[in-house]
Amino acid sequence: MKYQLRATAALATMMLVCSPAVAQTSPTDVVEVWGQLEESLATELSDYGSRVETVTAEDIKNGGFDDASQALQMKVPGLYIAPKNGAFDYVNVSLLGGRKQDVIWLLDGVRISNRLYTTTTPLDTIPSHMIDKIEVLKGGQSLFYGTSATSGAINIVTRGFTRDHEGEFSLGTDTNDGRHISAFDSGSFGNSSYVLFGSHDEADGIKPYRDQDYQPSATDRDRGYNVTTLGAKYGYEFSDALKASVNYIHTDAKLDFAAPSQVATEFNKRVEDILSTKIDWTPTDKLSFFVKGYYHWWTTHFTEIDNNEPPDGTLIVQDDNEFWGYKDYGVNLLGQYSLTPSLDVLGGLDYQNYNGRDQVFRIEKQTEYVTAPFAQVRYRAPVLKGLSLAVGVRTNITKEDETTTVWNTSGKLDINDWLYARTMAGTSFRLPDAYELFVNDDCCEQGNPNLVGEKSENYELALGGRLNWFTWEVTGFHRRIKDLIQIIEIPEDRPAGAPGHLDQADCSITVGPEGCYDTFDNNGTPVTTDGAEAFAAAVFGAFTASADWTHTDSKVKNSGIGQIPDIPKDTVKLQIDWAPDTLPVGLGASVIYVGDTVTSVAGVADPNYGDYTVVDLTGRWYLDSSRKQRIGLRIENLFDEEYYSSYARGRIDGTTTRYPVGNLGTGRTLHVDYTVGF
Repeated sequence: MKYQLRATAALATMMLVCSPAVAQTSPTDVVEVWGQLEESLATELSDYGSRVETVTAEDIKNGGFDDASQALQMKVPGLYIAPKNGAFDYVNVSLLGGRKQDVIWLLDGVRISNRLYTTTTPLDTIPSHMIDKIEVLKGGQSLFYGTSATSGAINIVTRGFTRDHEGEFSLGTDTNDGRHISAFDSGSFGNSSYVLFGSHDEADGIKPYRDQDYQPSATDRDRGYNVTTLGAKYGYEFSDALKASVNYIHTDAKLDFAAPSQVATEFNKRVEDILSTKIDWTPTDKLSFFVKGYYHWWTTHFTEIDNNEPPDGTLIVQDDNEFWGYKDYGVNLLGQYSLTPSLDVLGGLDYQNYNGRDQVFRIEKQTEYVTAPFAQVRYRAPVLKGLSLAVGVRTNITKEDETTTVWNTSGKLDINDWLYARTMAGTSFRLPDAYELFVNDDCCEQGNPNLVGEKSENYELALGGRLNWFTWEVTGFHRRIKDLIQIIEIPEDRPAGAPGHLDQADCSITVGPEGCYDTFDNNGTPVTTDGAEAFAAAVFGAFTASADWTHTDSKVKNSGIGQIPDIPKDTVKLQIDWAPDTLPVGLGASVIYVGDTVTSVAGVADPNYGDYTVVDLTGRWYLDSSRKQRIGLRIENLFDEEYYSSYARGRIDGTTTRYPVGNLGTGRTLHVDYTVGF
């Protein structure tokens, strides 16, 4: 991957050399509002009762994070994130007690949730350096963000247009043999605006398992990554009312996939491209709308080469550059019209079309599409001025002409200057993914094309307050998911010729001596989640501090089974930062506590994990009076807490015996970076 590092460095050098000729440097960086309707959607929803958390580029820089998952893990209240084996890896995630598939992921408003597997999170190729902000919208958000937004939507926004020139170049390293280089440049000339950004992150990585959990046949014992990202945006302003823009992001990555037995090398080689174009038009003060088209290519080639057992130098090729991926394209249209100063109407159309296939799990190429018109009415009471209400509806029409309608209502009341209440209620919808519908693996899984989507009900009620230096909120929430999609077992008297496999150890459900077979169905038993979140934040001069506690009770109703796997009952997050204006330094600390968590390792065990605390310390030192040059420090996992982020399965060499093995979180790691702004 040396050519990728060189390409990124060349791009960064080009930005440094060329950018002063494009626009004059301004002492104050001014972000240009471009496309008010889409860019302000999250803020508007918070004004009408949704809880929205925002992580800024400054938060990410001060935290010393390498990728998006680390920033979300440490910074977002009410969100549980656990990277599998360090940076640039899959993660376990739960937002307000939801499952991984209950969160929709977006990048600059473009859906990036995996179309093949909704439990395969997209954070393994998103570096922190290109992020302008992350918006986390809690609770059911299917009205505007579509299917899979059952417990919330997370929108990662990349560097935006600036009227004045702004740029930055950064070099970093860490004690996991990590190397990091990044740069961005933005500005305008004439009626045009531009953004360029690029980064390269690579590391040998962490040891993903304890020494005693490895088999002799596993000779690859570091989980590394190599990720290069390049992006460009161009915007043209025809007038104050009419603007057009084009965004493009390209990612090239090689990501190790850790395993405790057999593996000599195992990795995914990823190429991902996201292209979007948008037109924003505000013909009058009362009317505004945008139309946006996007195309998302996500392609991965998987390679697994195993050792003989015991290892004798003989290599066995299990998968040789096998393809899995999808193409996703669509059109979003949203308009807003102000009928009166207190009454707005929004309406739009969301069209999504995707196809994908997988040579590893044998999903043949399939196409699915959804057409979804939606509308919302917003009302600000002219008499009771602190009251804002919103009511909306969305209809999802699938390829098979199945129709599902969801609705959402929310409100916020400023009781007085220091006390407010908010509420939200609605329904959401999750389509089956390609794996659940179409997988056709002779060994283990068989899809069910007759599945229907999961439907859910969501309710929130919150009371909060604010003073000059102190804010707080307490939220109670309830969620109920019907038509749950689950793996079921085929009975032992299945028809002759039904697919099976003699090696029961390779399958998650065993059926008699002949083998095993998994399929999917809509379970009639609903999943319920009840919980509460308490949040408080304070500002004392140069000090800022916040604390959050989230408790959830997520279970399959009337099953007698406890908490749903991989959703902790309790999470606590504490943040403190010291940023004096009169000194060239800053300090910060982040603490997360993850409570008791259960999991299910198919066919092996149901171990408990969690109950750990991770502490990060950060510092920054500004080398000049204008604060353009800085050195950043981060001590990740200060006390070197050994904890499991999730569980996997190993196999004892020379046998079919499986055993559970915990994925280790990142141990104590020192990160150092140098950044110069221009």
